[in-house]
Amino acid sequence: MPQTGVKAEAGTGHGHVPLPASMSLKLKGQTGAQQYEAWKIFKFQFENYLLATKQDELPEERKCAILLHLLGVEVVQIYQSFNVTGNRTLEGVMQLFERYFSPQKNISLERNVFLSRRQRPGETLEAFFTDLKLLSSTCELSTLRDSLVKDIFILGLSEDNTYIRERLLEEGDKKTLNEIFDLARTIEMSKDKTKMDKMVFGVNKQQRKKPTSEKSKSQCNRCGYRVELPHVNCPAVKASCYKCTGKGHFSTMCRRKLVKKVSKKEVDQEEAAEGQEFFIGSVHANQSSWTAMAEVNKKLINV
Repeated sequence: MPQTGVKAEAGTGHGHVPLPASMSLKLKGQTGAQQYEAWKIFKFQFENYLLATKQDELPEERKCAILLHLLGVEVVQIYQSFNVTGNRTLEGVMQLFERYFSPQKNISLERNVFLSRRQRPGETLEAFFTDLKLLSSTCELSTLRDSLVKDIFILGLSEDNTYIRERLLEEGDKKTLNEIFDLARTIEMSKDKTKMDKMVFGVNKQQRKKPTSEKSKSQCNRCGYRVELPHVNCPAVKASCYKCTGKGHFSTMCRRKLVKKVSKKEVDQEEAAEGQEFFIGSVHANQSSWTAMAEVNKKLINV
């Protein structure tokens, strides 16, 4: 009796090896993209199967027969539409199925996506560069590929990397694609280091700065010190002033002025009239107590 789960057996010259029963390619009800993904999985499994069972050493015709057997009736009908004639090889048959299942490319659309690619906010240089190379691989750019990838990479850098773009534009014609990318990374790392150095310098400079809190203080009108108001613990609260003998302030903050000299403005008697006031310009004291003679209503009195 045949083994469970085995469709048939194929001679390999190394004994009888059972064919797997679960490799048939199911296409019914699937979209074109889904069929292509299913084909890629089948192709991977089939190649591993041949290698594991050493059936990759079989003649090409026998390997083609095993392939078509495992693909199933639905796919064999597709194979018949290829109208293959003459000697066939496994690689040739696999390529026919690859072209059949692979989705048709829109070259214009692929190129438009590639040429309009720009670095996104927060995207690293590595991610942007890698995606450009991937997008360009489907655009059929031939020998222009590296040159166009280099140009799009430089022109597509974000505004935050303007300084990198300007430097790369100077070097663009002199360097290869990989050299341009290496230069961009070097410039980026150099800027990051400079930014870090400035941050460290700024912190150190801030630490060396003198406290600026003095600007927020006011002068106490009792002691004269610059303090945060209200000055609750003012040392002049119980002090006596040497100028006016008053209490509650230091002499340096005394608002009473010491009288030094008294002078009299001469007034012509003829111009003097009853009730006219006299002006004292300045006061000067040569001794602790002083008096001055002033004429008031035609009488001399001590004041």
